[in-house]
Amino acid sequence: MPRQTVTALPLGELLIAAGKLNARDLERALAAQSEMGGLLGRVLVRLGVVSEVDVARVLSQQLRIPLLLAEEFPLDFPTLEGLAVDFLLNNHALPIGLADGVLSIVMLVPQDPYLCRALHLATKLKVAPLLGLEADIEAGFKRYLQDLNPEADNDSDGE
Repeated sequence: MPRQTVTALPLGELLIAAGKLNARDLERALAAQSEMGGLLGRVLVRLGVVSEVDVARVLSQQLRIPLLLAEEFPLDFPTLEGLAVDFLLNNHALPIGLADGVLSIVMLVPQDPYLCRALHLATKLKVAPLLGLEADIEAGFKRYLQDLNPEADNDSDGE
């Protein structure tokens, strides 16, 4: 019989166990989630009962997917053929590394099997998903887009 680990618990229970959430707030969030839909972690953050970083840290443990914060993003992003920038933006998926046929990509929802499969099919690379915070990914995209088109900033400066 396989041994059960703490990561087998649902996100809400893990947040309670970590002391980041109480049972009453979890019940409230679950009710809101059933009415509005969406991922529990995002509902909890929207309700203001737990921080995005706390949810991400616990989710990282639960999924066994590393959390990558903005200060850990590379200075230069990899250039990839076959990946539409709009697709990456819409899916909050930021390529951050390419080595030995493995694409490291920080995502808001790294547990999405369809997104990982689509990235693999588009790039023909093995995909190593990492969990990231929404604001960090958005800030990273600003730099990513600047790397793709460095002349864009210069065009608006001169008149």
